[in-house]
Amino acid sequence: MSEGTILNGVPITPPPAPRPKRVHLVARLIVALARKSPIAFGLVASVVIGAICWTIIWEADARTESCTVTRTQQVGTEYSKTGQETGSQDRIATRECGTLNIDDDALRLRFGSGSDFASILPGEKYRMTIVGWAGAVFSTLPNVVAIQRTS
Repeated sequence: MSEGTILNGVPITPPPAPRPKRVHLVARLIVALARKSPIAFGLVASVVIGAICWTIIWEADARTESCTVTRTQQVGTEYSKTGQETGSQDRIATRECGTLNIDDDALRLRFGSGSDFASILPGEKYRMTIVGWAGAVFSTLPNVVAIQRTS
């Protein structure tokens, strides 16, 4: 049928032509990388999949323990040219649980680690939710994601 055809007194118009599908820019880049260099694509895919698996395993290992804090310490404090602190790691040493980091955890939507670290007193006992483990390869320490004073 052509434009303007009439059937039983009713004008008939053909359906609109299908719109071309838009492919997201990232998908285009991935396809281009896979076509040009399958080895590079395989390496990138392996790194991404490994990072996802590492995160899942790290976060799945949550445990709650009671630990007595023996010392608090900021490690690796760096300063800008103007003298402002640009980064450090907050660590606590405990009698029962070893050395632990107190860092923000975006996957758990926890962003108040600085306040928690400031409120910790050596010699006191705390109930802590800890994720992760100590690893020599990447110098990782378990991370405290929740802390509550018990004594």
